[in-house]
This record gives sequence, structure tokens and C-alpha cells, in this order.
Amino acid sequence: MSAAVLWVVTGCVHLPSTVRAELQCVPERPNLYGGARACTAAEHAAAAQPQRTRPVEVRDLPLASGQIILIERPVPMSLYLSLMAERFAPYIHAGIVVIDEGTPYVYEAFGSFGIRVTGSPADDMHGGIRRVPLKSFLRRDGFIAVFEPPPEVDRERLVQFARDHLARKTPFDGYFDNADASRFYCVEFVARALESSGGPLVPGARVTPNRSASSVLGWLKTAGPDLLLAGDLVDGQRPIWFSSRRYTREQMAAYFGLKKELHRRFTAQQPLGSLFRWGWQNLEYRPLVQAYFDAGMQPGAPDAQTLARLMFDGAQGPAQ
Repeated sequence: MSAAVLWVVTGCVHLPSTVRAELQCVPERPNLYGGARACTAAEHAAAAQPQRTRPVEVRDLPLASGQIILIERPVPMSLYLSLMAERFAPYIHAGIVVIDEGTPYVYEAFGSFGIRVTGSPADDMHGGIRRVPLKSFLRRDGFIAVFEPPPEVDRERLVQFARDHLARKTPFDGYFDNADASRFYCVEFVARALESSGGPLVPGARVTPNRSASSVLGWLKTAGPDLLLAGDLVDGQRPIWFSSRRYTREQMAAYFGLKKELHRRFTAQQPLGSLFRWGWQNLEYRPLVQAYFDAGMQPGAPDAQTLARLMFDGAQGPAQ
């Protein structure tokens, strides 16, 4: 999906009662995120400490037009977005590196929601293809990684695809409809650019069958039946470079493992309210989930599944 959706529920957007109900935590409902403790726990682990790193200098990076840039933000909405697809893949946003007249830029599909108090916020989506300086892109919080495109991709055609859609002012697709070629969401924009340039077809992931998530997807009018995921654009490749203002590469790897385990536990009957709660105009983790991330990103932490068993299942085994 897209980083743009991170703002779906962070502005003046009214949540309907059906969506608010899914963000309630009911102790009597079995869940895989601590059982009744998911609703009542107030514990916190020490937060992962930010790392002091030397700022990335664009001039020092091995840049070339046609590279794929991905970003992940370690915030509750990022986990929520990943749960909307049946299959897990890392990262939430994608763009294309293009060097124009000696200056590196990122071409991306980006959208934002207007102020709306009734109906679906997707009906008020604005935006489209834009070009931002790489230097500005690197100031975004989170994990940023750059990958080479598949070897069979014609980079000149890839770059031309990006430039053409910027010139056409192709709009953003707030309904995430892979069948609508007239507008793109962020991952779709990069996927179609790769495919049009000789790259392989990027597979879609089925929309989750989870009942709780389906209620939210219906409100957002997400078209389905599948979604394109940012991590699938690079098919498990290692990044050629990585940047973060706060986290090390080791913490990034740990975070993705933790997020994947939470996704694995999100079976068809799991309620969203076991993982999330609604704060003041913002989505928040339940305290036990926050503690899981904080503990798992500490040096020497157990692997994600072991930590989940210790923190969520306890001595009685996982909930059903």
C-alpha cells in the first residue's frame, strides 16, 4: 500500500462506529497477542535507544538512475497496513531514483486526504506523481533502503516511464485498485514502471480475509482483491545502501522480524483491537505490543517468535 495512508486517521477524519468498534479490546475474545492481558496490560519495556549516526551525504552514495528506493516507518499505522494483506512483505512505500541534470531525485506516487467528517476518506484523496530531491527524502524518519532493479530492466525506459507520468500529472489511486491504469498508488507506480521496462510481473498479495480488517477496508473502499507490496518490488535482494536517522541495520532487521511475527499471528478471527487502540486522532499500539517492539529491538533480545511466546503466550500456550 502506501505511506500516504499513514494520514488516513491522523487528521480531521471521523471514524464511523463500525471502525471504532474494531479498535475496542474485549478481554473475553480470544486473541494471540496476550489474551485478556492485551486489553489490560500497562507494562512497558525500555525503548530501543536511537543511535547517533553520521548524516548520510548524498555525494557519498553509489547512485544511479533507475534504482528502487523503499522506506519503512516503525509506527502503528505501518503494522496496520501490513495486516491488510494476507502475505507479509517489508516496507510500506516505494519510489524511483532518477538523476536529472546531475541532481538525484525520487519520483513517487504520493497522496493525502482532505478534511472529511462523513463517508470514506478515500473519496477526498488528492495527489499524484511527484519529484522530490533525494536529499529531502533522506530526512524522512524511518528505514530507507535502495536496491538495484532486476538486471533485465531497461533503465532508460524505467526512467522515461517515471518522467512521463510526472508530466501527465497521473493522479494518486486512493482506492488501491490494481486494475485501474489511469491512476497509481506508490507501489503500483514502481511495479508498473518495472514491468513496462522489461522486468518481471510483480505479484499481488490477496487482501486479508480477517473479519475485523474487512470492516476497515470497506470503509476505505479499498478495491482489492489483491494489493501490491513494496518488499515484492525487490524480491528479497540485499540493499546496496541503507539510511536511518535513528536506527542501525541490526535494529531494522530485528524490527522486520517482530513485525512479521505479529502478522503471522493475525489469523482470520483476530480483532484489530487486540493490537491497536484509538488515541487522540491517532492510532496507537496496545501497551503489550509496544513493549514487544521495545524489547525486541534491544541488543541481545531473543528472536521474534521466542519473544512472542514469552510475552504473549506465557506458560499457558497461545490463545486460539
